[in-house]
Amino acid sequence: MPEIRNSMNSKSAALAREGETWLAMVWRRLKKHKLAMFGLVIITFFSLMALLAPWVAPHCPHEQRLELAPRGRPMAPNLAHPFGTDDLGRDYLSRVIYGGRVSLAVGLVAMSISITIGSALGSMAGYYGGWVDDIICRFTDVMLCIPRFFLILAVSAYLSPNIFNVMIVIGAFGWMGVARLVRGEFLKLRDQEFVEAARAVGSSDRRIMIRHLFPNALAPVIVAATMGMAQAILLEAALSYLGLGVQPPAASWGNMLQQAQGYLTEAPWMSIIPGAFISLTVLSFNFIGDGLRDAMDPKLKQ
Repeated sequence: MPEIRNSMNSKSAALAREGETWLAMVWRRLKKHKLAMFGLVIITFFSLMALLAPWVAPHCPHEQRLELAPRGRPMAPNLAHPFGTDDLGRDYLSRVIYGGRVSLAVGLVAMSISITIGSALGSMAGYYGGWVDDIICRFTDVMLCIPRFFLILAVSAYLSPNIFNVMIVIGAFGWMGVARLVRGEFLKLRDQEFVEAARAVGSSDRRIMIRHLFPNALAPVIVAATMGMAQAILLEAALSYLGLGVQPPAASWGNMLQQAQGYLTEAPWMSIIPGAFISLTVLSFNFIGDGLRDAMDPKLKQ
């Protein structure tokens, strides 16, 4: 009897899921991934904190109060300033909150640029094939042969360091992996029956790629986007730490690390706090990417 009851329950659950949409299926499977849900909670919290920074931050992040930095030394965390102050008397909690706004914005915009370029080139290479595919693939191979960080570092050194240039430079040199993913998906899909049917009714190549092929190739792009956000945030932090990213007095987690290097032993919280925020954000995006990859894999049984 217990075996029959369990069999009936599994059958009823399968029947209940027959009518669910693709998004509902992905969300149902994603909820079972504990690390992905942990990452989603963290990223949601950080995003809300960044969006609501003017109302959440207890002080102005640029306000210098030298009385809060005795003898030019950072003040330790206390009840009035939970993260302490920096060497100019600026509230460190407020700077971390506003720094998160900058770092997350850089990651989002840079990732969007990479996804746009990579999807466009990958779709053309996979759909048209032939000499178009050869040119795009060889160009992608050349870009992959050049160390990405040093290429970004060299270009950033010739541009005026500001947040907009950082976004563009990181995004413009991070599309290669996405292009390869999209190309592979298009190669698998371009000869399917639904594509032949679209051609038969007179659909243009552009419409076939945008309306029929790309939605079916979207799953690996979404996973790549979450991983790309993490990489872009790390790159922004590295550039800002080297003085080629977001410039003071604007706060980002990267330039906060750069400013804290002179107080590693005297005020260790100045480096630990932004470093912890960067690490937690990158880990959360990686957890979400892993969860989405598992949830969107139709061959994986959960």
